[in-house]
Amino acid sequence: GVATALMEAILEEAKADERTHTVVSVITNGNAASEKLHKKFGFEYCGCIKEVGMKFGEYRDIDNYCLGVYRNLATPQNDTADIKDFSGSNK
Repeated sequence: GVATALMEAILEEAKADERTHTVVSVITNGNAASEKLHKKFGFEYCGCIKEVGMKFGEYRDIDNYCLGVYRNLATPQNDTADIKDFSGSNK
């Protein structure tokens, strides 16, 4: 369907861009069709944030999903000087 075609296009773009490491998706909690779509493409459920979104006049929970599309950027031919480490680990 349309959702599958859109997800395929989004992931194709993400994988084609060497700067993209992870695709993050946020959906309304309880949306079974979206949950199924994300699982179909291998997304991992990363947690729920309670009552953060407003939809149809009511606060809704959101579910977060992620999918790694990374490659090894730490190779001699790639300049990684512009990649920031926000982990706080001062490596």
